[in-house]
Amino acid sequence: MAYPKVTVEEEDRIIELHRQGCNRTTIAERVNRCESTVANALFRRLGLMPGTYGGPRKYKTKRKRSIKECLKCEKKFMSDGIYNRICGNCRESNANIDETMLSHERPVQRPSKRGAS
Repeated sequence: MAYPKVTVEEEDRIIELHRQGCNRTTIAERVNRCESTVANALFRRLGLMPGTYGGPRKYKTKRKRSIKECLKCEKKFMSDGIYNRICGNCRESNANIDETMLSHERPVQRPSKRGAS
C-alpha cells in the first residue's frame, strides 16, 4: 500500500515541531505519519541526517586525560584522550618532516611505444 505524499503544509508542521524540541517519535504521532517520513522530511528541508535531528546524543563520551608515555621519545606527557599517544614536541617534529623524505615511490616507467608490433 502506497502512502500519500507529504504536503508542504505537513512538512512545515514537522519543521515547526522539530524546532520546538520534539523528537521524531512525537512528531510522527502528532502529524499522523511514520517516523521514516518525518526523518525524510527533516532531511529534505533541513539537511539533517538520521541520528542528528533528535538533539544532543544521550551518551556523550568525555575525553579522559591521563599521563601516558610517548611512543616516539618515551617521555611522559598529559594525553588528551585514548588516541593521543605522541607528545606535542614529537607531533610537531613529525609535521615538519619534508614531504620528499616521505616519498618512497619510484617514477613509473612505461614501455616505449616504438617497436611495438
